[in-house]
Amino acid sequence: MKKTITLLIVALLLISCEGLLEKTSYEKGFERLIKNITKEQKGKVVKVFSPRVKMKSTHFVLNTGDTIIPSNNEIMSYLQKGDKIIKKKSDNIISIFKSDSLFKSTWLYKIPKKYREDKRFPREWNGKWEEATNNF
Repeated sequence: MKKTITLLIVALLLISCEGLLEKTSYEKGFERLIKNITKEQKGKVVKVFSPRVKMKSTHFVLNTGDTIIPSNNEIMSYLQKGDKIIKKKSDNIISIFKSDSLFKSTWLYKIPKKYREDKRFPREWNGKWEEATNNF
């Protein structure tokens, strides 16, 4: 009986901790997305890499020292060292320039539907970058 009660208490504690961790993860992700979209990024790509060995590139570094991790994997398929990028403040569109000519403009960060529906999501962004929203 004592063992059963102890196991029940441990199970309840684990369930409550999981909910807390999920909420903390949501909050961090939401704040990071807002910060990333709000931040202006421009410069020349000096490095394209993956932190994992023998994997396709997932990150790029600008001559400003900023490392960017786009959640749009399509970007990494055509971004190369020497390309110039511009992402305006409070915009989720990245423009890639090759030889000073616009090569591609596309969304940079995925915006989960639950973040869009959050009451803290900036109103002026509603209806923008719909292609960056998926249902996960």
